[in-house]
Amino acid sequence: LTTLQIKRRWWQQRWDGTLHREAWPAKYAIYILTVFAFIFIPNHPFFNGIYLWISRFGAMIFVIIEQIILIDVAYKLNESW
Repeated sequence: LTTLQIKRRWWQQRWDGTLHREAWPAKYAIYILTVFAFIFIPNHPFFNGIYLWISRFGAMIFVIIEQIILIDVAYKLNESW
């Protein structure tokens, strides 16, 4: 854990978030190229029966977890008033 903390501090001093704050034209270009690249990916290997069932199950779990989080936030917000 200490090693990770030292590496994180070294990385923050070296990088200092300039790439995160700047280079917006490059970020937009990469995003647009990625969107257009996904147009040319064929549907057959990804959207067969197994992948669809895995996706449906994962989506169901995601929705249930999101509902639990939403209800928890609503209860905490109500208690804090």
